[in-house]
Amino acid sequence: MEEPGTFEPREAPAPRSARPREGPRARAPRFWWPVLVALAGAAVGALAGFAVSAGSEEQFEARVSVYLGRPTAPAGQNQLQGLQTHPATVRQIVRSQATAEAVASEFGIDARQLQQGISAAPVSRAFGRQLRQSELVEIRVRGPWQEEIALAANRLAGVAVERVSGYVDTKIEGLETLRETQDAELASLARHIEELAGADASLSPSLRAHYLDFARDRLVRRDEVQEARAETQAALTLAQEVERAQVIAQALAVTVMQPASRRGPAIGAVVGLFVAVAAAALVGRTALRRRLRVPDEAGAP
Repeated sequence: MEEPGTFEPREAPAPRSARPREGPRARAPRFWWPVLVALAGAAVGALAGFAVSAGSEEQFEARVSVYLGRPTAPAGQNQLQGLQTHPATVRQIVRSQATAEAVASEFGIDARQLQQGISAAPVSRAFGRQLRQSELVEIRVRGPWQEEIALAANRLAGVAVERVSGYVDTKIEGLETLRETQDAELASLARHIEELAGADASLSPSLRAHYLDFARDRLVRRDEVQEARAETQAALTLAQEVERAQVIAQALAVTVMQPASRRGPAIGAVVGLFVAVAAAALVGRTALRRRLRVPDEAGAP
């Protein structure tokens, strides 16, 4: 017992550096358990990613190229610029809800899923050091239908060709009518020339001369109509083969590997690893703070 007026100094607590340290066996569990947690999180994430990707449907894709055409003016060779020559027109047509519903109803597939799997983009071409857009547009259709996917792609391409070729179709119709008229006139001229050539030799010289003049006029007119018909046929061929849009080749369905099926396990492993490391770091930091706080409170006076 302390006497009154006396003071006995208390022994100060040992510094943190002088405190007894735990051995390797005691420190080993705290070192390895975050690693084990991280590995476990990566494994769980990889399994989850694999399960998600394995449960997805097999996908098929069909591609078809559409030539937009080069429409020209009715009288001349100047190329016209309009909706037909703009590549975005095809994309707006094939991706519209009305087109998707019509095609899906025709082949008995889901319209919303079909619309989500449709894409269209112009095919770029190299011109020197620059890339220019050509008159080709590629339509892609992706979905889980092995047999219907190619049919749907070809039908979409046909719808796009019909929609953008209105002006040229009218032009072709007019040229075909003109060619029929010229053919009919050539047939009539041939009959007249044949009748004039078989005129009776007993006719008077003046009447025979009149018949010969009329026959020469018919021959000149026949040559003019034949030349005009050749020009009409050339314009018609140009409109059908160059100016009008058309499908280059029919689409075929091919099996495509989903990007998610290849990257699913890897993405799941990375996400699981990060989540596990973050959780382990948070738990370890909280435990360390508690361990440092207990000796300080125990050594306080």
